Amino acid sequence: MKYLLLTSLRTERGDKARKSIGTRLLRLSIVIGMHLTLAAWAWHTQLDAPAEPAPLPMVVRAIALSAPPPQEPPRPIAPQAKPRIPSPKPLPPATARPAAPAQQTAMQTAASTAQQTPANVAAAPQPSAPVMEQASPSPVPMPVTAARFDAAYLQNPAPVYPRLARKSREEGKVLLLVQVSASGEADNVQLKQTCGFPRLDEAAMDAVRKWRFIPARRGAESVAASVVVPIVFRLEG
Repeated sequence: MKYLLLTSLRTERGDKARKSIGTRLLRLSIVIGMHLTLAAWAWHTQLDAPAEPAPLPMVVRAIALSAPPPQEPPRPIAPQAKPRIPSPKPLPPATARPAAPAQQTAMQTAASTAQQTPANVAAAPQPSAPVMEQASPSPVPMPVTAARFDAAYLQNPAPVYPRLARKSREEGKVLLLVQVSASGEADNVQLKQTCGFPRLDEAAMDAVRKWRFIPARRGAESVAASVVVPIVFRLEG
């Protein structure tokens, strides 16, 4: 029995060793086949690649530059001969002929009359003075209609009489200088004349700052202008 067991164990070990050797050989053959396939593919690729063209030889030729032809020196320009102007021929001397006796007497009488009668010298006309151009009249500026604040449709509220001023019986007239814009608003309100009581002055300025005005006009155009607004504070009774 022991002999059979040992024999069977040895047989199994031999089979396992054979199988492992066969597996290793198979793997080795696969690897060698892959290497051979890659080598064959690389060799075919090199054969199929086009060969690089050989460089063309360069030929350099020397070109001889011809010297420019010598330039001739400029020829001097000969001066042109001036045309001769013929000299004027001398005139023959004038000979005085004796006048006839009738002509001599007429000439003497004319000379005597010229000495007796004074010569009438006509005054040369003096140049007239240049006429000054009349300047065109400057355009007359159009009148400006003053701004207004007393129109009924403006509905400007009256200033509020301060309560302390009523108790103190403060009264007076305040004059305010108002700068009215072209749109009819009070741009600036200044105290032109005080009534003597600061409370009344301040109340008048506060009220007028909120007023609406009829703007000043130059023709049909609205313009900015200033107007004086009087405010009277008076207690009744």
